[in-house]
Amino acid sequence: MKKIFLILFIIIFMPLLSGCSLLDFFYDQEVQEKVNTGDPSSCKDLETGEQQSNCYGDIAEDKDDIRVCGMMDRDYDQDECRFKIIKKQSDPDMCSNLVTVRSNADCYFYFAQENEDDKLCDLIAGDDTKAGECFKGIALKKNDEKICLGIVKPYLLKSCVMSIALNKKDSKICENIENEYDRETCIKRVAEEAGDITACAKLNNQDAKDECILSFATKFNDDDMCEEIKNKITKDQCWFKVARDIGDESICDRMIDDGQAIGCFSALAKVKNNIELCFEIDQSNNMFGACVEEIAKLNKDSKYCNEIKDDKVAYGCYYKTALEAGDASHCQWIESNGTRDKCYHNVAVTKKDTAVCINIQDEHEKNNCENYTELNELQGN
Repeated sequence: MKKIFLILFIIIFMPLLSGCSLLDFFYDQEVQEKVNTGDPSSCKDLETGEQQSNCYGDIAEDKDDIRVCGMMDRDYDQDECRFKIIKKQSDPDMCSNLVTVRSNADCYFYFAQENEDDKLCDLIAGDDTKAGECFKGIALKKNDEKICLGIVKPYLLKSCVMSIALNKKDSKICENIENEYDRETCIKRVAEEAGDITACAKLNNQDAKDECILSFATKFNDDDMCEEIKNKITKDQCWFKVARDIGDESICDRMIDDGQAIGCFSALAKVKNNIELCFEIDQSNNMFGACVEEIAKLNKDSKYCNEIKDDKVAYGCYYKTALEAGDASHCQWIESNGTRDKCYHNVAVTKKDTAVCINIQDEHEKNNCENYTELNELQGN
């Protein structure tokens, strides 16, 4: 009795435990019985097309006989069956037996990559993308740009050539790209990667050439390289970046545009925390006040604001320094009552200190200051 129960358990429950239904189990059994006969004609007796295909496929694989695959109904199933046997026999010449374009391409692609044989990529018909990926894969493996030339799709050709040019750090390889923009992008990238500024000269587009030189000048902080740039705006950008990075204000004097030069001195003044550089800017220019204000805020010291002649700009400097420092004493130098009171108000809120509000003369504003400090509300401009 126990043996009978064990047999029933194996027959009924084991398929369920393996994730198969009883129907699938018996279907598989039926297929296997036909496969065991080794006679492909017996597969016709199976009930479903899927069973028949599985039967033909297994017999074809067991016998290593590609002809059996042709007994299947669907072209795709036939090709899937044939491909297994072709891979087993490791014979790329048999790929021509495949019927569908996709299967044919997949077959040649597989053997081309396996054997690193780009001649097989030439045999891929009707799918330029697959053929291009085939050539690219082998070209990258062999690090040989000449193989890229078999690619028809422009974007794949560019990607293939650029990858190898970067690997070899040789901008000459980029000449294999027909599209001018893509070719010059390749040259520029290789020039940067290889650290070869002479490659910039190979660029036909002047803007691209200038950008190439700019990248080298800023990478090596070489202001003399900036001289090679033709575009005035790009040249000034080059000098600005180098001056800022190495902290050399003398480079600002070489700049062509006055506005750029002013920005350069202002940036250097902040970088070096040196108010003297602000005086390289005409004091009637608003940028002078902005430069001084940055130094005052940086040092949390409103004495620097005394250098500003324009009262309105100076008051703004005192006010912002007070906020930056969180110190209401800086507000006292503001002569405008409204601006001074706003200064006290906002410092009080920032410090969450209602005692600061005592400095406000107007009682109404003083009360507002105390209330808003508790609510943490700054006054707007």
